[in-house]
Amino acid sequence: MNAAQLKMTELQKRIVWRIRQSREISRIELARALHLAPAAMTRLTRELTSLGVIAELEAAQTGDRGRPTVPITLSGQAGYAVGATVHPGWIDMVASDFTGRQAAFLRAPFHSPRLEDFSDTVEKWMAGLSASDAAFRGRFLGLGVAAPGPTTKDDPDRRHVVEWLSGWRGRDLALDLSDRLFMPVWVENDANCAALAELYCGGVLAHGGSAIVLFLGHGVGGGVIMQRDVFLGEFRNAGEIGRLFPGSHPRPSGIDLLKELRAAGAAITDLFEMEQVIASYPALIEAWCLRVADQLVLAVHSGVAWFDPGAVILSGALPAQLVNRVTELIAGGGWLGPHQHLPQPAIIASALGSKSVVIGASLLPIHACTVAASE
Repeated sequence: MNAAQLKMTELQKRIVWRIRQSREISRIELARALHLAPAAMTRLTRELTSLGVIAELEAAQTGDRGRPTVPITLSGQAGYAVGATVHPGWIDMVASDFTGRQAAFLRAPFHSPRLEDFSDTVEKWMAGLSASDAAFRGRFLGLGVAAPGPTTKDDPDRRHVVEWLSGWRGRDLALDLSDRLFMPVWVENDANCAALAELYCGGVLAHGGSAIVLFLGHGVGGGVIMQRDVFLGEFRNAGEIGRLFPGSHPRPSGIDLLKELRAAGAAITDLFEMEQVIASYPALIEAWCLRVADQLVLAVHSGVAWFDPGAVILSGALPAQLVNRVTELIAGGGWLGPHQHLPQPAIIASALGSKSVVIGASLLPIHACTVAASE
């Protein structure tokens, strides 16, 4: 599987982002929005069409005399990328096209802490995609990998990955995977990937293009979306809210819930099995959700105070009903306190469910094609 670069000028990138925001738009509206002459817009969109980045939709009759308006939209023909990540007990892999549409998905049991086993599993799945579907023999933009853990203080290209992935620790993951797989590889924190998925496929653009994303998985993390990009911070650890909840106390995390369920008699070994048993422990689950909502109010207050986002989005690798319940408790809990007179961000649960991380991982190579765009 050979990777092919998709190179665009800064102006072309601005056009792509505007179309992504609007989903479909006419050339005239696009030219007005970007303050470009119609002739220049015609030339630029013709170039993007030749790259497979945009496509024309059916003409729309406006009622005015003359030719009907022909709206344009993004095209999946520009290329596709693959995303992969591991959770305690399973691996997720997805292929997304340039529009952000998921064209293939696999979730399977996975328990190895070794990076080499992860690499081999991803390579095998990608080879199967290429062999079975001609759509995956076109322009391949790269592999995105979501890794649970912050960057290290000595090297921002290495991550202090969680203990159950001990074979990933202290390694330059992007370099090692690229060398093994012979393809461009992007690696980012799992919560940041979840935030990127919300930018492309979730509700961020409907709330002004900014949000903080709280991610409940094996641990607890967060991501910040500002100006159509994921804000990483000086050391690439922005949103690392796990440091607010020391391990010496109960944490708002999946591993804590797993321990509680085991103590109550649930015969499960990892998060992959959690959805099968939670209905049998309604009182324990409700108590956990109440505690977690109360703990996360601190993170919500801090994020809103610092970043003034349009939305606070709860996401996670936990069963959707848990994330939805925690979101409901925070949204209805009067968390603003004496600040009711201030504008309030929407408090919403992610519609992407536990796939958000791997979807975001697949978008890393696609985002890299347009991330430098600004208006």
